[in-house]
Amino acid sequence: MSTSFESLLEKANRCQLLEPCDLKRICIKATEIFMNENNIVQVQSPVSIVGDIHGQFHDLQELFVKSSYPNKQNKFIFLGDIVDRGYNSVECISQLFLLKILNPNEVTILRGNHETRITRDYGFYRESIEKFGTSDIYNMFQQVYE
Repeated sequence: MSTSFESLLEKANRCQLLEPCDLKRICIKATEIFMNENNIVQVQSPVSIVGDIHGQFHDLQELFVKSSYPNKQNKFIFLGDIVDRGYNSVECISQLFLLKILNPNEVTILRGNHETRITRDYGFYRESIEKFGTSDIYNMFQQVYE
């Protein structure tokens, strides 16, 4: 039996590393949602605009403590640069993709330069290998943006 996206978000909110099979499901579903969105997305205000998380999971959580998680009245635009530099890039991108899956109209996620393969030396690639013993997770997340 597969774990629901809601249950996975509960784990992600606690900075728990998700299983590779769950990360694959998240990437597949996120890709499906992104592929069905327009290239230009109109977002009605009010909206919180967030940039340059760079794998700083606890800073991201503090943002949600101050403003609450995305919902019908609390929309977010994430400007990219979610990964690299910090040690919790996998956890940050997993959480944001889950929030997008569960709140597709309240969460907009853009691709920053750190969500490209050219930044392979800034941490996300190495973190994926350290946490999972393979670059498969890194490649799955890259494919979502590609």
